[in-house]
Amino acid sequence: MKLYDSKLAPNPRRVRIFLAEKGVQVPDEQVDLAKGQNRTPEFLKINPMGGVPVLQLDDGANLAESVAICRYFEETHPEPRLMGGRRARQGAGRNVAAADGTESVRDGDRMLS
Repeated sequence: MKLYDSKLAPNPRRVRIFLAEKGVQVPDEQVDLAKGQNRTPEFLKINPMGGVPVLQLDDGANLAESVAICRYFEETHPEPRLMGGRRARQGAGRNVAAADGTESVRDGDRMLS
């Protein structure tokens, strides 16, 4: 497993913070964006969009985008939980549905409208 990273870019920083909170260490490879290393043919094979971060898994699969990488680590290293559990995801869906006024949302013991 390897994380393609860039110390100066904000999205890889989000992943580094997430991993630090999880207590997970992943070897990294720095990609120099200023020199265009993310636009080389070799890197574009890893991520055709040319962005960082990219997590390369042991089986050779690549996960791009910081949220996808964080979700991967949330599932593979569930403690400490940083993204909320099933109830939080369900609640988020109900809040979206309620925004258009089609249903009320229960928040703990309170009913929201």
